[in-house]
Parts: sequence; structure tokens; C-alpha cells
Amino acid sequence: MNIQNRLLDHLEQAILVIGQDHHIKVCNEAACQLWQREEQKIIGRSLESFFYADDATFLASFEKVLNGGQHVRLNEYQIVFSPTKKTIVEATMTPMFDEQRNVEFAIISIVDHTRSFQLREVEREKAIIHSLSVFVESIAHEIKNPLSSIKGATQLLGRELKKEHQSTTEMILQELARIERLLNELSHYSQMPALEWSSFNVNELLNTVIWFEKNSLDRPISLEVHYDPSLPNLFADRDKLHQVFLNLIRNAVHASPQNGVVSIRTRYCSRWEMVEAQLDPSHEYYLVEIEDQGAGIPEENVRKIFNPLFTTKKYGSGLGLSICFQIVSAHHGMIHYQYANPQGSIFQVYLPRTTSPFGDSL
Repeated sequence: MNIQNRLLDHLEQAILVIGQDHHIKVCNEAACQLWQREEQKIIGRSLESFFYADDATFLASFEKVLNGGQHVRLNEYQIVFSPTKKTIVEATMTPMFDEQRNVEFAIISIVDHTRSFQLREVEREKAIIHSLSVFVESIAHEIKNPLSSIKGATQLLGRELKKEHQSTTEMILQELARIERLLNELSHYSQMPALEWSSFNVNELLNTVIWFEKNSLDRPISLEVHYDPSLPNLFADRDKLHQVFLNLIRNAVHASPQNGVVSIRTRYCSRWEMVEAQLDPSHEYYLVEIEDQGAGIPEENVRKIFNPLFTTKKYGSGLGLSICFQIVSAHHGMIHYQYANPQGSIFQVYLPRTTSPFGDSL
């Protein structure tokens, strides 16, 4: 490896050098990571072949550089690499001239800003969670006191009314009970207890969760497992992760059609997956995936699904996924949604093997 290539490989931004034939002549390690391909699978290929769909804006900008000798910069630009991978980048395109001042190559520099956007989203989620927690703590007590009085008065009224009117009071009591359940869920959400750490096998935990879910199925759904049996024990809060996986698997079951399949997979997080998820490459992560065969989540709702109180279910509280987000974040992990192929949803839970990303490996 010559010194120029060594220098390129030490750059954080992805570098591509493209000739007049639109074929890639040089790429660095950051470009390999961005496209999740080895160098020999990038060199010699056309630039157009590295986009999932025709990217008119990016390719038109590239033509301005190669044919017009212009310098182009695209800020906060979204590149679609695949149906499940969209990356926010800053792309700079620069012409490289020969001795006759003709454009010989175009140099493309791409800085991946996905991590900063994700961190911004995480901070936004945390701010929402904190604001809601303060609100819930103050409002739950104010609601519970009059609610108890209404419930007692309704029960007394039900005993005094004639039999033909008792169904009305029963309906009121049922609705009051539903409000009480929602308040209890909100109180639990606002007072998330500290994690209790223990060592356990994540595959065994998932088997326990699946056993619970199989025994509560009300229609034929297959729960298929694909585990990596070599995974060492995870050091985490078993009960809290039980809650996370039960919620995700139950959601997947409800989303899948009759006779559908819900797939539960575990494995080590690969180098490419860690790069894509913007995880700390100096630590070891496990990946748990729950995939359903439902209709998927509409694009306009994807950014809202972890927000507290957001739900599309008729009787949902909108806290399930938000609590999952809260628990996984407390483990210094990440929970991510992506579309399944050809349809459905995949929820990915990334968990560090250690108690925190700053601890030592077990």
C-alpha cells in the first residue's frame, strides 16, 4: 500500500475518485464502510450502480463536476443505499484537472452525519420523556383522587338503581377501570426504577418470553427462532429486557396475518452493522431482531413510534414502545425500526455485552 492510500484510509470521510467513464478508480476505507463493501467490490464499478434508485440530484451534480468543472456541495443530503438504509451526508464534489485543464477525474468526499442526527433524535426523545415524566408525576395524583370518589359514588348509585339501569353504571365502572389502568401505566412510566444487573443468556430469556406468548395466542401464528448459540452471557437487567422483548414480540404477533410468521433472531453485531448503527466500534454488541409479516409502519409515523402516548391502536396507551426505548437506552443500547422485505417490520435491539459502553468486557 502506498503512502497516498494509507493517508486516505486514515480520513474519516469517504473518498471516491471517479473517471470520465463514471467508473470508480480509488476509494478509501471510510467509503468501504459507508457502502458496506470490500474495496475490490467497489473499484472498477460505475458510480450509478451504488445507488438503490436513480438519484437525479446527486448524479446531476456529479455531471456538473465531471463535464463542467464546477465545485458542488450538498448539505444534509439523504442518500438511499437500499430499501432499509438511508443516510444523511454532506457531499463535496471537486474536479481534478489534467495539464491541459481538462477534467480528468471527479473527487467525491462524503461525510456521514447520520450519527449526529441520531444523537439529536435521542436527545429529543429524552427531553420528551423527561417532560412527560414531570407532567405525569404532577397530574396523576390530581386525577386519582377525584377518580376514586367518582368510582365510589357510581358503585353506590349502582346498588340503589333499578336492575334495568344497572348496565349503565357497569359501563361507567368499566371505563373508570380503564382510566385507572392508564394512570397506573403512566405512573410506572414516570418512575422507571433503577436497573438490577445480572448475568444471563439472551437466547434463554427469549425462549421464556416466547413460551409466554405462545400460551396466549388467540390465532395461528408461527414463532420461529434463529439464534447464535455461541453468544456469551449478557450482563443486564433480565426483567426489564423481558418486558422489552415481550412487548416487541407481542406487537409483531398482533401485526402479522393469520398463519403468518414472526422471526426472532440473535447474533453478534458485525463490523458493518456497527458502522451502520453508529455504535462504538471498540465494544462488543449483540443484535436481537424481531420481524413480522404485517403491513409495516407508514413512513409518516416512523419517527413518532417511540414518542410517549403515540399509538395507532384503538385501545393502546402509546407507552409500550416508548418504555422499550427508555429501557434499552438505560442499557446504553439502541432500538431501531426498519422495513422488512417484501413487507412487514423489523425491530432491532442493539445491546452492549457490558454494563455500559464505558465498562470492561466480561
